[in-house]
Amino acid sequence: MAKGMSRRGKVVTVTLNPAFDVTIHIGTLSFDAVNRVMRETREAAGTGVNIALALKVLGADSSAAGLAGEENIGSFVCMLEQKGLCADFVPVTGSVRENLTILSEGETIKINRSGPRCSPTALDLLLEKLRGLFSAGDIAVFGGSMPNGMDKPLFLSLVRHCSDIGYKIALDTDVLTAEEICSLRPWLIKPNIHELGMMTSRSFQSEEEMIAACRGFAECGVGIVLLSMGSDGLAAVTADTVVIARPPEVAAVNTVGAGDSTLAGFISRILLEKPLSEAVMYAAACGAAAILTEASVIESTDKISEILQNTEITEL
Repeated sequence: MAKGMSRRGKVVTVTLNPAFDVTIHIGTLSFDAVNRVMRETREAAGTGVNIALALKVLGADSSAAGLAGEENIGSFVCMLEQKGLCADFVPVTGSVRENLTILSEGETIKINRSGPRCSPTALDLLLEKLRGLFSAGDIAVFGGSMPNGMDKPLFLSLVRHCSDIGYKIALDTDVLTAEEICSLRPWLIKPNIHELGMMTSRSFQSEEEMIAACRGFAECGVGIVLLSMGSDGLAAVTADTVVIARPPEVAAVNTVGAGDSTLAGFISRILLEKPLSEAVMYAAACGAAAILTEASVIESTDKISEILQNTEITEL
């Protein structure tokens, strides 16, 4: 645990459809021709996994749980443990999928494959694991897509069970509608603009319209809406507060996973009982720092302080 990080609770991230993220660097992308790979990396990943890894870098107490294909679960978990992350995944029939990111001349192409099928038995085992990991003050982050074999009622039931156990629920997924999210009354949701539009079946013409949509979630019982607005910054909306952080423009190397580092930064400050405004600023700085590297998540805190010094904060 990083110096100065007091124990206010831990974070358990839940990834139901994890992946090996394969990132390929090429020169000019040519269709109907052979494209030669200049360099490639392979990482154990998934939204929840990435958040747990970023939290560890930021000094927070985090672990990763979920479902993983039994054919290569060993190598998947081993990769995470080599990074010092506690990982506890329930095996399901099949293999952990491989997702492909192609980086070419500043452009990003992302191809996500389907994963293995889950089963009610596997979900019961996962719930038992989560129950055993819980202690007061803990946060459960559900991130990413649903696996094959899971429908919304099963997903909603799993989240509700974790809420009943006592976890504070954070959702970083685009699989639910506004009505379904409000029925869960989570502590936090973290949409981007596109996801907010999908959830609410709306398109937005202004920042004010987006903030109003976030207020709608807060009014129906969502504790915090953490809205990623891309180059326009990050907004945190509660029932009575709006805080917007605008970090400086940085030269992006790889934007994949920046949102995961953003959420990790926010939660890491909340665990320290920092004010909302400070948590939002830190989260925005973490997201900006993450895109300065080729990795899927933030790898160090070196750039965060510098970015924080040039981050603007507005409270409405």
